[in-house]
Amino acid sequence: MENLSIKKIILLVGVIMLTTMYFFSGINKIQNFSATASGLSKKPIFKMLPELFSKLSLLGVIVLELLAPILIILAIFNTDLKFLASLSAIGLGIFTLFATLLYHFPPNGVEFYFFMKNITIIGGFIVLALFFDN
Repeated sequence: MENLSIKKIILLVGVIMLTTMYFFSGINKIQNFSATASGLSKKPIFKMLPELFSKLSLLGVIVLELLAPILIILAIFNTDLKFLASLSAIGLGIFTLFATLLYHFPPNGVEFYFFMKNITIIGGFIVLALFFDN
């Protein structure tokens, strides 16, 4: 591990702020797996597919939401994990894009603010992915 510089401390704080929501969301999805899978299966794209697809998709999202933040944080201190951190940031960005289109589109009324918040978060993940991909 390298020394803990001011840059790394600031990066760590920013990464924690950006990814904490995903980690806790993953835990919440585990605790409410059936209800979350049921809600997902009622969304337009998922209605056409067997409920098993919703459950498998949810399982993948849980793994992403739990592991990606950890990998990103660890990569701040271990440069061998930079590639995985970059992939994790890309994965969380793509997931956020899909979730935004599934739950907050079209961006009318109050959904506009949720939509814009998520677009902003996606921008943060793009910057983070580029940071780790150098």
